Amino acid sequence: MSFTCPGCGAVSHHPDDVTNRYCGRCHQFWNRIGPGVEAATPSGELHVDIDACLIGNGYEPNDQTRAALERCWLDVAERGVLPAIVIDR
Repeated sequence: MSFTCPGCGAVSHHPDDVTNRYCGRCHQFWNRIGPGVEAATPSGELHVDIDACLIGNGYEPNDQTRAALERCWLDVAERGVLPAIVIDR
């Protein structure tokens, strides 16, 4: 088993890092909110992997669904509902 940091892409195989979703490079714990959505704690910044989010929720990733979901996430961010959103491509 391993943990890949949504922020920097570092991979850890250490059991404690995997269990706690911790990145030693970023010194950041991560919390999975849903398919393709990870929150950095304590900052609350969300990292959204559009394709993983679509697939995890039963949608086919294509140009139309990607654009629609990205618009939704960016709209939420612009309204100030969440601290910050990073769209991972």
